[in-house]
Amino acid sequence: MQCLLKVWIASLLLALPNFVYSQSLREFFSNRTELNRDELPDSTDVTDELSFNEVICKDKELFPKKLYSKKYKTFVECKYSLDRIQEASYIDLTFRIRWDNDRLDLYRTNKREIFICDQEQMSVYEHNEKKDPDWWMIVRNSLDFVECENEISVETID
Repeated sequence: MQCLLKVWIASLLLALPNFVYSQSLREFFSNRTELNRDELPDSTDVTDELSFNEVICKDKELFPKKLYSKKYKTFVECKYSLDRIQEASYIDLTFRIRWDNDRLDLYRTNKREIFICDQEQMSVYEHNEKKDPDWWMIVRNSLDFVECENEISVETID
């Protein structure tokens, strides 16, 4: 009975060659260890990796520039202000994208205005590109804490 079962499985595997070449069977029958796609090779040099500050500093000049901020009493008031800006953009036929309750992008000629409500504070940015640079949304409120080499900082004296 066992011999008949083995012959049947072997004939089934020969009859279905695509099944034999599937990844799970190839890994099951393989005696060699192959590199998993999710793993990095051991020979990776750690010195090639950039630090967080280096990643941010590399593209910092490409980030949208902050024009101004305005403080409201509550987040709801800030959101209502975004709603009014959005409704006004329908009148002058400005292309707009409302990303969320707290963000509105207005696409003007040759620039984009970005309105973001961070709780009760609305920040307005200007950008010449149609897409946000990587990392900008994550670090936009903490750019002052990122120290870049060869950057000149200006402090106001009271």
